[in-house]
Amino acid sequence: MKIWIINHYAIPPSMGGLVRHYYFSKYLQQKGHEVKIFTSSKIHNTEINMIPDKSPYMEKEVDGIQYTFVRNSNYKGNRLGRIINMLQFPVRVWKTCKKFGKPDVIYTSSPDLLTAFTAVMLGRKLKVPKVVIFSFLAIFQVLQCAFLIFHVLQGFCHFSSGQVDYSHFP
Repeated sequence: MKIWIINHYAIPPSMGGLVRHYYFSKYLQQKGHEVKIFTSSKIHNTEINMIPDKSPYMEKEVDGIQYTFVRNSNYKGNRLGRIINMLQFPVRVWKTCKKFGKPDVIYTSSPDLLTAFTAVMLGRKLKVPKVVIFSFLAIFQVLQCAFLIFHVLQGFCHFSSGQVDYSHFP
Protein backbone atom coordinates (compact mmCIF):
# COMPACT_ATOMS: atom_id res chain seq x y z
CA MET A 1 0.00 0.00 0.00
CA LYS A 2 1.25 3.49 -0.87
CA ILE A 3 0.85 5.76 2.18
CA TRP A 4 1.40 9.50 2.38
CA ILE A 5 2.02 11.06 5.79
CA ILE A 6 1.43 14.82 5.89
CA ASN A 7 2.70 16.71 8.93
CA HIS A 8 4.19 20.18 9.19
CA TYR A 9 6.77 19.15 11.81
CA ALA A 10 7.72 15.53 10.95
CA ILE A 11 11.52 15.43 10.78
CA PRO A 12 14.29 12.82 10.77
CA PRO A 13 15.57 11.69 14.21
CA SER A 14 18.99 13.26 13.65
CA MET A 15 17.31 16.68 13.86
CA GLY A 16 15.44 16.05 17.10
CA GLY A 17 11.84 17.10 17.50
CA LEU A 18 8.77 15.21 16.33
CA VAL A 19 10.03 11.80 15.20
CA ARG A 20 7.02 9.55 15.75
CA HIS A 21 6.26 9.72 12.01
CA TYR A 22 9.71 8.33 11.29
CA TYR A 23 9.14 5.34 13.56
CA PHE A 24 5.57 4.87 12.32
CA SER A 25 6.95 4.84 8.76
CA LYS A 26 9.59 2.27 9.72
CA TYR A 27 6.86 0.05 11.16
CA LEU A 28 4.68 0.44 8.06
CA GLN A 29 7.65 -0.40 5.82
CA GLN A 30 8.31 -3.57 7.82
CA LYS A 31 4.72 -4.53 7.01
CA GLY A 32 5.46 -4.05 3.30
CA HIS A 33 4.00 -0.58 2.73
CA GLU A 34 5.56 2.25 0.71
CA VAL A 35 5.63 5.45 2.80
CA LYS A 36 6.36 9.06 1.89
CA ILE A 37 6.44 11.85 4.49
CA PHE A 38 5.56 15.39 3.39
CA THR A 39 6.86 17.98 5.84
CA SER A 40 8.06 21.58 6.05
CA SER A 41 11.57 22.50 4.97
CA LYS A 42 11.84 24.83 7.98
CA ILE A 43 12.83 22.75 10.99
CA HIS A 44 10.92 24.12 13.97
CA ASN A 45 12.95 25.54 16.89
CA THR A 46 16.16 25.56 14.82
CA GLU A 47 17.87 27.82 12.29
CA ILE A 48 17.71 24.99 9.70
CA ASN A 49 15.83 25.25 6.44
CA MET A 50 16.37 22.13 4.33
CA ILE A 51 15.86 24.09 1.09
CA PRO A 52 18.30 27.02 0.85
CA ASP A 53 17.26 28.01 -2.69
CA LYS A 54 13.90 28.63 -4.40
CA SER A 55 13.14 24.97 -5.16
CA PRO A 56 9.50 24.18 -4.30
CA TYR A 57 10.45 20.88 -2.62
CA MET A 58 13.35 18.56 -1.95
CA GLU A 59 13.32 14.79 -1.61
CA LYS A 60 15.66 13.09 0.82
CA GLU A 61 15.88 9.49 1.98
CA VAL A 62 16.79 8.97 5.63
CA ASP A 63 17.36 5.38 6.80
CA GLY A 64 15.06 4.12 4.07
CA ILE A 65 12.31 6.65 4.84
CA GLN A 66 11.39 8.96 1.97
CA TYR A 67 10.96 12.59 3.06
CA THR A 68 9.63 15.34 0.82
CA PHE A 69 10.52 18.69 2.35
CA VAL A 70 8.15 21.40 1.14
CA ARG A 71 9.75 24.85 0.92
CA ASN A 72 8.52 27.18 3.65
CA SER A 73 9.77 30.51 4.92
CA ASN A 74 12.06 30.92 7.92
CA TYR A 75 10.82 32.27 11.23
CA LYS A 76 11.95 32.74 14.82
CA GLY A 77 9.73 32.25 17.84
CA ASN A 78 5.95 32.37 17.80
CA ARG A 79 5.40 35.63 15.97
CA LEU A 80 4.06 36.69 12.60
CA GLY A 81 6.76 34.76 10.71
CA ARG A 82 5.55 31.47 12.17
CA ILE A 83 1.93 32.27 11.36
CA ILE A 84 2.95 32.96 7.76
CA ASN A 85 4.85 29.66 7.71
CA MET A 86 1.78 27.84 9.05
CA LEU A 87 -0.37 29.40 6.31
CA GLN A 88 2.19 28.57 3.59
CA PHE A 89 2.51 24.89 4.38
CA PRO A 90 -1.03 23.73 3.51
CA VAL A 91 -0.99 25.59 0.18
CA ARG A 92 2.47 24.42 -0.78
CA VAL A 93 2.02 20.83 0.35
CA TRP A 94 -1.16 20.66 -1.79
CA LYS A 95 0.78 21.80 -4.86
CA THR A 96 3.67 19.44 -4.10
CA CYS A 97 1.54 16.36 -3.46
CA LYS A 98 -0.18 16.79 -6.83
CA LYS A 99 3.18 16.06 -8.50
CA PHE A 100 3.44 12.58 -6.97
CA GLY A 101 0.42 10.81 -8.39
CA LYS A 102 -2.01 9.11 -6.06
CA PRO A 103 -1.49 7.24 -2.77
CA ASP A 104 -3.71 4.47 -1.43
CA VAL A 105 -4.27 6.38 1.82
CA ILE A 106 -3.41 9.79 3.33
CA TYR A 107 -2.54 10.00 7.02
CA THR A 108 -2.21 13.32 8.79
CA SER A 109 -1.31 13.88 12.39
CA SER A 110 -1.73 17.58 12.68
CA PRO A 111 -1.28 20.24 15.33
CA ASP A 112 -3.24 22.74 13.24
CA LEU A 113 -6.56 22.65 11.44
CA LEU A 114 -5.34 24.02 8.11
CA THR A 115 -2.94 21.15 7.49
CA ALA A 116 -5.59 18.62 8.53
CA PHE A 117 -8.18 20.30 6.32
CA THR A 118 -5.75 20.28 3.38
CA ALA A 119 -5.02 16.57 3.82
CA VAL A 120 -8.73 15.79 3.98
CA MET A 121 -9.46 17.85 0.86
CA LEU A 122 -6.54 16.27 -0.99
CA GLY A 123 -7.80 12.81 -0.07
CA ARG A 124 -11.27 13.79 -1.19
CA LYS A 125 -9.97 15.06 -4.53
CA LEU A 126 -7.90 11.90 -5.08
CA LYS A 127 -10.75 9.68 -3.81
CA VAL A 128 -8.58 7.88 -1.25
CA PRO A 129 -9.19 7.12 2.44
CA LYS A 130 -8.06 9.76 4.94
CA VAL A 131 -6.92 9.22 8.50
CA VAL A 132 -6.79 12.34 10.68
CA ILE A 133 -5.20 12.40 14.12
CA PHE A 134 -5.33 15.64 16.10
CA SER A 135 -2.36 15.01 18.32
CA PHE A 136 -2.18 18.53 19.69
CA LEU A 137 -4.53 21.38 18.97
CA ALA A 138 -2.21 24.37 19.20
CA ILE A 139 -3.86 27.70 19.78
CA PHE A 140 -2.60 28.64 16.30
CA GLN A 141 -1.80 32.08 17.48
CA VAL A 142 -4.08 34.97 16.63
CA LEU A 143 -5.92 33.32 13.73
CA GLN A 144 -7.61 30.44 15.52
CA CYS A 145 -8.40 32.61 18.53
CA ALA A 146 -10.07 35.14 16.24
CA PHE A 147 -12.29 32.48 14.71
CA LEU A 148 -13.11 30.83 18.04
CA ILE A 149 -11.43 27.46 17.75
CA PHE A 150 -14.39 25.59 19.17
CA HIS A 151 -16.67 26.73 16.36
CA VAL A 152 -14.03 26.11 13.70
CA LEU A 153 -13.42 22.60 15.00
CA GLN A 154 -17.13 21.94 15.29
CA GLY A 155 -17.70 23.16 11.73
CA PHE A 156 -14.74 21.11 10.43
CA CYS A 157 -16.05 17.95 12.07
CA HIS A 158 -19.54 18.59 10.73
CA PHE A 159 -18.23 19.32 7.22
CA SER A 160 -15.92 16.33 7.11
CA SER A 161 -18.27 13.83 8.76
CA GLY A 162 -18.76 12.11 5.44
CA GLN A 163 -15.19 12.77 4.25
CA VAL A 164 -12.96 11.33 6.99
CA ASP A 165 -12.62 7.59 7.34
CA TYR A 166 -11.17 7.79 10.84
CA SER A 167 -10.51 10.63 13.29
CA HIS A 168 -9.21 10.66 16.83
CA PHE A 169 -8.97 13.31 19.53
CA PRO A 170 -6.77 11.97 22.37
